Amino acid sequence: MVFLPKPSHATGVWERQGLPPWRPITVQSSLATRLLTAISCYLETRVPNHPMQHGFQRDKNVQDAALATTLLLDRAVLRKEPLYLLSKNCEKCYDRIPRWVMAYIYKRIGVPKLLYDILMGFLGPGEIDIRTAFGWVSSGTREFGLGQGSVLSIRHIGYYMDVLMQRQDQGPDAVIITHSQGAEPHQIASTVLVDDVIDVATTRSGIEHRVAVSNVFTGIHGTGGVFGASKSFLLQYTPTERSASATV
Repeated sequence: MVFLPKPSHATGVWERQGLPPWRPITVQSSLATRLLTAISCYLETRVPNHPMQHGFQRDKNVQDAALATTLLLDRAVLRKEPLYLLSKNCEKCYDRIPRWVMAYIYKRIGVPKLLYDILMGFLGPGEIDIRTAFGWVSSGTREFGLGQGSVLSIRHIGYYMDVLMQRQDQGPDAVIITHSQGAEPHQIASTVLVDDVIDVATTRSGIEHRVAVSNVFTGIHGTGGVFGASKSFLLQYTPTERSASATV
């Protein structure tokens, strides 16, 4: 058993006064994390993400995302059409995406069979313990979702968003980004920018519903440390007299 310092801002309980400021981490867990990190790095080189992805690639920054936002806003002003931009924190649905979805996606993007078997094995049923003020409590056996289980969840989410972005690229009414980090221009066919990825478009009521649900767990009503999200926001542009930005 190895004891590592626990950050003061990340806690799973409301009252920490009766708990020591240390987090127990087993040697097995530490080795497993390093193994999963190595698998993630290997997968990143074999099957790169969509060129418009920024949050899941080490050599990308937010310049393309900022440029895409500018182009979408300019087009919305020119065409006098509404535009919604929302934080990626509003899309905390990854934990609910089942294992078979990633199985389909990994087969579609051509992940080697051996690596595919390893990745699918980590997404199988498992048992986790939750630390409370009364000690460690078992949550029982559960099926890990897309955003749960290990550091590989970043790879799962990244490839899941790749499929959505590829579908958007095939749609009509595209915006061509000529000044980007790559040698070739990028084409996007969406009017909704979710942080640093392009997601499916929805209605205003649909966006408000997603933000409201997300706020309960990760936003203004959440603890902020458990899920690593400080807020969820919605930026709204309309050609009418309504406010150009609004926080939901």
